[in-house]
Amino acid sequence: MKNCEQTKGLSVLEHGESVKKYLFDILDHLQYGTELKYEWRIPDWVTSKDLILSELPNRDTLSLYTTYHDIGKPFCREVDSDGKVHFPNHAEVSYQIFKQHFSDDIAADLIRHDMDIHLLKADGVESFAKNPHNPTNNGTGRGTFKCCYVRWY
Repeated sequence: MKNCEQTKGLSVLEHGESVKKYLFDILDHLQYGTELKYEWRIPDWVTSKDLILSELPNRDTLSLYTTYHDIGKPFCREVDSDGKVHFPNHAEVSYQIFKQHFSDDIAADLIRHDMDIHLLKADGVESFAKNPHNPTNNGTGRGTFKCCYVRWY
């Protein structure tokens, strides 16, 4: 992970560590009232921090998930004829590798479904919302987790 570039000048591991820093920045703000370290634009519809916080996995699971959600990228990295880097099926590859090294099934499941919301099309919203395995609801169907994981715009 340290030796595979996620983007120019940023390794896969550094990306995971950055995602973790951002996640815990917003979670600590919501839970403990700490001052935000990063720039956030929190939407008006976020009215209940208790709803968001009550549905989250524990901090250890979130730490594993965010740090290692792209653990498989070095194993599926491809460069096309234009020199552009791709990581096909990296969520599934990451899930398989994570399972070989860690025993946290919740983090593993979140990793497996990490790209679901990024690939979502309008006609798939209803089935996505009802899927108990998608990373936005962690089995609740209420779409709380990914609200904290994705940087709000």
